[in-house]
Amino acid sequence: MICLGKKIRKICEYRRFRQLLGVNLLSAVIFSGIISPATFAKENYISPEEPFIAPPAISLTTQVSFQKPVENFSITKSFSFWHQALDLAAPEGTAIKPILGGIVERKEYGRLAYGNNLIINHGSGVKSLYAHLRKIEVNINDKVTPETIIGSVGTTGFSTGPHLHLEISENGRNLDPSTILKLK
Repeated sequence: MICLGKKIRKICEYRRFRQLLGVNLLSAVIFSGIISPATFAKENYISPEEPFIAPPAISLTTQVSFQKPVENFSITKSFSFWHQALDLAAPEGTAIKPILGGIVERKEYGRLAYGNNLIINHGSGVKSLYAHLRKIEVNINDKVTPETIIGSVGTTGFSTGPHLHLEISENGRNLDPSTILKLK
């Protein structure tokens, strides 16, 4: 009994068989390249009788508007290496709004340093700190909008007069609030 592998090898040695095999393989490759795109197109064809539901139009706009936290103020201390904030002097009791919507992350009542203060997390690594407040009107985890009154201007903590001490940070790095609020 002759091994099947030897028979196949003997058949493959014939030149005519190799030519025929090569032509058939080449035809199969060409044929599959021609048929596949047509088959694909036919599968994705939508006939006029079938209902077609177009995907909704998507409009993506990113608009971030920072607002001034108090009205009718004067800048008493600008941003510097030693004072990485902006001091906005205003009459005691003036309403304070957040520079942007967010969630209240911290609320502290203190007699030293920042005095009564709070931090709002605006998302994307941006946070703002409001210090020396006379009164805080929000609680931790409250969601605030730009129209929410979060507190009022005061002179608590280490303060020489009624003002709002405003710090803005992004990913832990303090930014100059006057450039963000377009005060320069």
